[in-house]
Amino acid sequence: MRPHPATGVLLNEVEVHHGTLTDKELQTAQLLLAEGHPRWLVGAMLGCHPLAFNGTGRRPADSRRRLGGHLTTRDARRDVRQIGLDDWEPPIEE
Repeated sequence: MRPHPATGVLLNEVEVHHGTLTDKELQTAQLLLAEGHPRWLVGAMLGCHPLAFNGTGRRPADSRRRLGGHLTTRDARRDVRQIGLDDWEPPIEE
């Protein structure tokens, strides 16, 4: 633990690992969740973001929708879901 330089409040040192979790780490997350630990705490124990695994300890499904992500500029301009900035005026600062 170390104190915050401005307030002096003691802070826990947490090492965060980046990247995907290994199968062993996912198995550990699954066991810890089954023991009743909340997901945010399991994530801290494993040094990862709590969304790196789902509520069962498995890898989350890729639920990102890829609608319109591969439109050409011409098609994007014709798509009614796209917001045009052709007539946008920046706000006037007073």
